[in-house]
Amino acid sequence: MRRLMLLALLAVSACVTQPPPGPPAQTTRAIMVAVRDANTLQGIQGATVRLAETNVITDGNGGAVFAVLVPQNHTLSVQHDDYLPTTATTFLTAGSDEWPITLQPRPPPAVHIPALHIVGKDWRDGDRLYVPRWVSGLTLLTKTPAERDAYLGCIGATGFNGVRTFAGALTWANQTPASALAALPGLIDATRARGLALEATAVTDSATGYDWRAHLTSVSSLTQPHAHVVTEGGNEIGYLSASGDYQKGHDTQALDVFPENLAAVFGNFSRPWAVGAPISQDEPTRTGYWPAAQGSYSTVHLNRSRPDWEQYRRVREIYAVVEATGKPALDNEPGRDSTEPAHYATLGALDAAF
Repeated sequence: MRRLMLLALLAVSACVTQPPPGPPAQTTRAIMVAVRDANTLQGIQGATVRLAETNVITDGNGGAVFAVLVPQNHTLSVQHDDYLPTTATTFLTAGSDEWPITLQPRPPPAVHIPALHIVGKDWRDGDRLYVPRWVSGLTLLTKTPAERDAYLGCIGATGFNGVRTFAGALTWANQTPASALAALPGLIDATRARGLALEATAVTDSATGYDWRAHLTSVSSLTQPHAHVVTEGGNEIGYLSASGDYQKGHDTQALDVFPENLAAVFGNFSRPWAVGAPISQDEPTRTGYWPAAQGSYSTVHLNRSRPDWEQYRRVREIYAVVEATGKPALDNEPGRDSTEPAHYATLGALDAAF
């Protein structure tokens, strides 16, 4: 009898529905998002990672640590100024401890390479008016690539759109004609990569005795293929005055470096070129004679021995060269003695006015 009752109880208990087991307890654990450069696989510092409604900035190794619930789907987004943003979704398990993310570097912005040419009295970049805002980098061909590029980056960031360099001998900077020719292609490429114009002044310190004609030919053969490069024959050259008297050029120049000889070397040069600024002459004569009118543009050096306001006033004389020749003219050596920004701002304002 007892055995029958026990069997009956067991049968009843077997028919009773057992409650389902509860959901597993959710686990919170630390997850590290590892953000790396897709090309180098190096960690990216300073990226903003958003996960679980929280933003974390990656550390020096590209890591960002979050406390998240696992297992479940999670979506994150990653942003950095130098990289393309990304979004990803994954299922994190209880054993997850790292979420690797790779970012693609942003492509460099398109660089506009000036295509310089001259129409009448105006500089043109393609079909647009171009205003030269150039700065001196006279010894750039003596610099290491890193030094050169740092300077070019600086001038581009401060609003200049071109640079002038000396491409001949420079005894005071340990530059030879050969070393200048060797370094010039690198400077041409570096300015082109940054969208900067380049004015190469070929004949400098020619009194040291090198064959300046052959050197000018070599320089012009390097510059001619490039639309962003213009060529100046010599720095502060001699010239024939309106009365037919020969005026000697800079002491560092050979006696025969004057406009007619430079123009003969240029010949049918197809890119913008100037023979160079005649020394101690910064305006045409009263009859409109300008001794360095052979090129497609003129360079003029204002007499820097005058008081500042006399220099400012004579910016008008640079435009007088334009009127006399019907070609653009620019002062490509406005000064090196003054450290007062207002001095150059005034010269620039008057240049813009004329």
